[in-house]
Order: sequence, then structure tokens, then C-alpha cells
Amino acid sequence: MHKEIFKNLRIIPISQIFPFEWNTQKGKSDELLECNHIRHPFLVTRTDVNKYILLENSADFYAYQSLGLKELPVQIVQADQLGISGGEIGLYAFDSDDIEQIVEFSGGSIYSDKNKPDNKFLKITQVEVTIGETKENLYLSNFESGGCSVSLENLFRYFEKHGGYRLIKNKKAMSDSLTKIHLFKAKFKLPAIRLADLIEAVKVGNLYPPMITSVQSPVRMFNIDYPVSILKADISVREKEDFLKELLHLREQTEKTSFYQGSIYLFNR
Repeated sequence: MHKEIFKNLRIIPISQIFPFEWNTQKGKSDELLECNHIRHPFLVTRTDVNKYILLENSADFYAYQSLGLKELPVQIVQADQLGISGGEIGLYAFDSDDIEQIVEFSGGSIYSDKNKPDNKFLKITQVEVTIGETKENLYLSNFESGGCSVSLENLFRYFEKHGGYRLIKNKKAMSDSLTKIHLFKAKFKLPAIRLADLIEAVKVGNLYPPMITSVQSPVRMFNIDYPVSILKADISVREKEDFLKELLHLREQTEKTSFYQGSIYLFNR
């Protein structure tokens, strides 16, 4: 196995991992209690000495944290190798009446065309919402403030309470995956969110809604199937990491690994 792969697969303390998304795991802990292994390594990037930003699967992270795990298997990706993208957000239950309901729900942080303030000093970001053949506008105040702004949080808290939402990934990103067809009542696209924004969100504590960004890594590793019993064992982090390497070496020797299109490494077919 290539040394770089071993170098980027680590076992690190959960206290050194910081998600940029807020916690909505809702019963995920009970689901994971029945699973005796961690299927995939968590994708992280280092932002400081012994400090990592969690880039995906925050629901699983919060669940394992609540179950008392002290370490997790991770894949570390260099920041300059990452791509952060958004895309359209699909809304499952939404119509034109929701526009003014969002304005009311937001407590003055979101505006519509009906009450858009005429104040050149107020920083607002326009978001166009497509509802069938109709287009409506929402205006978010202070969208570019550190981390998730109050207006963005209010917007997605509303969506969580009214049918939910989903990031619509582009076709290229989904071309090699099994995907479900989702029927959305409305769609909109957020302004770009950068890695620097995610880091700032963690720094100031203004976390983003879950699953509104997509992270691209040049190589992604899956199916390590690391036993939870080893993570819970009274042994050192170094010993847990050595176990991971020995486990993956064994999989490779028994021809259970596969490398797809130079970007996806499966450790247990």
C-alpha cells in the first residue's frame, strides 16, 4: 500500500476534531449502538497543531461523541487539496406563502421584496427562490459575517421545521454513485461558502446548518470497518493506529481492496 495512504489515515482524539455544522443527529446514537464497527474514516483537514475541522458526516461524529468514544479513525486531507462547493438546495414542502412566514420567523434578519429596507449601509445578500415557474426573492442580512449569520441560521431553522431540505449535488459529482430521485417543491442557491468560512465558524462558534456544502477530496477512502471495541479498549492511541494499519495491510494481502478511477479507495469490497 502506498505510504501516503497510511500517512493520511490516523486515529486521533475526538477532542481535537471540530465540526462546522450544528448538531441535529436526533436518535443517531441509538442507531450506531447496534453497529460494532466504524464503516468509513471521517474526513478532516488540519487547521492548527492538534486541531482538525470535520468536513462531513457530522451527525455520526456527534453520535459517537455522545456514546463516549475518545478517538476516531480519520482521513486527513491537506487544505490546498480540498474543494468546497455548494449547489442548489431543494425544499420538500414550500410555496409562496412561506416567503412572508420566513420573514416573520426571522425576527428582522430576513426580508422579502415587500419589506426590503432602503438602507445602503445595511449589508444584505439576495437569494432567489424558484417555486415551480415562479421566482421569489429573500434578502439575508449580514450573510458574510463570521461563520453562519443569524439570518442564515433562521432560514434553515425554518426549513427544518417545515418539511426539510437537501443539497442537490451536481450530476458530475453523482455520476458514479447510486442516487435517489427527490421531488422538491422549491429550489434556491446559496452564495459560495469557502473553507475559510468553515474555519471561522468553528473559531467563533457560529456553526452552519448540516449538509449545505459538498467537499471534494482528490482521494477518498472507504470501508475501513474499524472495530468500535478497539476504540474502546484500554490501549494507547498509537496501538489503535497500529491495529488500523495491520488491518488494512491484511485486507490488501487478501485482495479485498480496490482503487477506482484514481480517486476512490475501498479497503473492504
